Amino acid sequence: LEVLDLNGAIITLDAMGCQKTITQKIIERGGDYAIAVKGNQDKLYQQITRYFNNLFDMQHHKQVDTDCVEEVNRGRVESRKCLSTSSIDWLEGKEQWHGL
Repeated sequence: LEVLDLNGAIITLDAMGCQKTITQKIIERGGDYAIAVKGNQDKLYQQITRYFNNLFDMQHHKQVDTDCVEEVNRGRVESRKCLSTSSIDWLEGKEQWHGL
């Protein structure tokens, strides 16, 4: 990250990149990020999963932006789905994640 020009870039990272220090560097260098959250950030993962499950149970889809991409890779169809929301008042510790 130190040698890359991140100004105006959106950096995508898998769950291994879901680290507060990494997101801080991205924001400090003028970029933004979309990261995968999995079990390596258990508390964060549980909060996010509960939030989105509750939204869908209550049919509040308008609060969520969704994008899905499908592609064929090595003969397999891979599907990636991204859910996002700007409504994060419920997220504990959000101030520790730069750029939220």
